[in-house]
Amino acid sequence: MEAKQIEEDDSAFLNPITQIENGAWSLARVDLPDGVLSNVDLLRLLEIIDSKEREINQMIESRESFRIQHVAGSPEFLVANLLGFRRIIDYPLQDLSNRIEEVLLQITPYVEEKHDH
Repeated sequence: MEAKQIEEDDSAFLNPITQIENGAWSLARVDLPDGVLSNVDLLRLLEIIDSKEREINQMIESRESFRIQHVAGSPEFLVANLLGFRRIIDYPLQDLSNRIEEVLLQITPYVEEKHDH
């Protein structure tokens, strides 16, 4: 693949990736509804989500460091390796998305209950 073609087709791919905003769990656990506090499985799932967010952000930081260190080098090398990072990050992102959907289904009744009072 020619460098020019890489630049035209994958220029957005070479840009930095924004990290996931993290910290909601730290704030939310201060004021959880009693029902959530008694649901050990839901609490554990919330902790797992927090951990997954931090893990993904570390992967994004690693990718960004790699991108910065190799941006002046071979475009083919850079794109091939950034694709590798993408594959590595895709699974945890999908897992995180699935866990968030699961939490939303489980936590909605507790949140609605808290706002009704």
